[in-house]
Amino acid sequence: MPNKSLAVIGLMFVMLPVLAKGVDHPTQPTMPTKTMLLDMGEGCRIRVEAPIEAQGGALRAQPDKNVQGRANIGITSPPRAKKAPYEDVFGLRFSCFDISNEVVQSGWATKNTDGSWRLNLSPHDKTYYKPGNIAIHEVATPNASGWAVHVDDMIGDERARRRRLFYCVTHEEKAVCGNSFMGYLPEIHRHSKNDLTPYALRILRSIEFLDDTAGSVPPVAAPSLPGR
Repeated sequence: MPNKSLAVIGLMFVMLPVLAKGVDHPTQPTMPTKTMLLDMGEGCRIRVEAPIEAQGGALRAQPDKNVQGRANIGITSPPRAKKAPYEDVFGLRFSCFDISNEVVQSGWATKNTDGSWRLNLSPHDKTYYKPGNIAIHEVATPNASGWAVHVDDMIGDERARRRRLFYCVTHEEKAVCGNSFMGYLPEIHRHSKNDLTPYALRILRSIEFLDDTAGSVPPVAAPSLPGR
């Protein structure tokens, strides 16, 4: 298994022999939403459109881990999940970094000169992953840009293999990155609506970085999400 230095972001994407971008579902998921404000500190105050039932919070300052702040959005019983086995809470995790941080620079994607994103794969990665197991998605937001990569487990009990999404959105000198669980592969293969990737992409693409104004978004405790 390739070993990336990106602890919060994790795995990557490839298709052989030519790398390809992920294809979003033609019909974007519909859901009533609300605006959430998450304050992870200077340069990382964001506004996001999340499902009406979502809960979330932020926690600033993680100097020991070189992370400026963290935030979570948790959604109980996501509407796209048709049946078990799914964790009780679907969540998106966010960590704020300076854009120069190794976590951002050595991530699963790198920026092209035209502003688009491409996969950042080692020669070993390109031979390790199989077609269909990994894909990259562009994440264009109101005032930022980034990427999301979904990766399917390739080893272990087939009944317990999962799809994970790793993502990073950049704005000026800051980046908000994270990862989340998108579903169990047997359920996704049984019915595409069991894949929560389009649901997560819609939330990620709504991220808007806010100007730094004193007291704009008071920090609150972030909700606990299931371990991955």
